[in-house]
Amino acid sequence: MHDSIQSNSTASTPFVSSAVERIEPRRAPAPNGKKIPLTRRQGIIADKMLASKQRIPCFYLSIRVDVTDLVENLDKLNKPVPEKYSINDFIMLALAAGMKHYPIMTGQLGKDCIVLSPTIDIGLVVAAENGPIVPVVSDVGAKTLEQVSACRRDLVKRAKEDYSDSGRCDRRLYHHQQSRQGGN
Repeated sequence: MHDSIQSNSTASTPFVSSAVERIEPRRAPAPNGKKIPLTRRQGIIADKMLASKQRIPCFYLSIRVDVTDLVENLDKLNKPVPEKYSINDFIMLALAAGMKHYPIMTGQLGKDCIVLSPTIDIGLVVAAENGPIVPVVSDVGAKTLEQVSACRRDLVKRAKEDYSDSGRCDRRLYHHQQSRQGGN
């Protein structure tokens, strides 16, 4: 058992206690071998991922989806449009539809309640030259296929451009605001 976690028998939920908030992110001891220093960005990502795992109860949901018809018809869908759709566009819309139907899936555990997200924001991993980045398409549940696709294309382009040389990212990259779509 982690030495800084103490039992709190008065907590209403057994795995949630005030002790959880006192846990500081710790990295495992480095194994022997060549050591490559983390970039500033890698260090921030590592710390945030570790803190998230330690402080936020999480679960994983996996489903299998047959997208054979979508894959077969994607070329037909893309022929009449100048900007091409991606399978990711459809996946984001399907995720948003599922979260609208089951809003508890957007929830985060608060001190004594579950806080539901007012919007459905979905991150998409982009392979940039200096490593992966996760821009976020904001409010997917309120967007059309065309809007999701335009946001995704814009974010992927900006992620690759912003990281290709500097290794830094403009914070605005993380969320594609409605205003970039002209209020749509």
